[in-house]
Amino acid sequence: MRKQHIEFQKVVLNISVGESGDRLIGAAKVLEQFGDQTPGFSKVRYTVRSFGIRRNEKIACYVSVRGEKGMQLVESGLKVKGYELG
Repeated sequence: MRKQHIEFQKVVLNISVGESGDRLIGAAKVLEQFGDQTPGFSKVRYTVRSFGIRRNEKIACYVSVRGEKGMQLVESGLKVKGYELG
């Protein structure tokens, strides 16, 4: 197989837990370990009664990793899958 060169500007890691509280804080700690930076939080835009979520409630966290650290994350992720995409 031919090895291809991949370029990118950033890697965004996102964890959506669907509720605020202890699970969200735990997910934020996991992302902080991966990205070595403080994660941001995503809020709900609309109240959805059937899901039990309210407007402006934090339900997800994310971190953007750029540069060499991002490349290391992608490479370690590909190494786990045997350098196969798909």
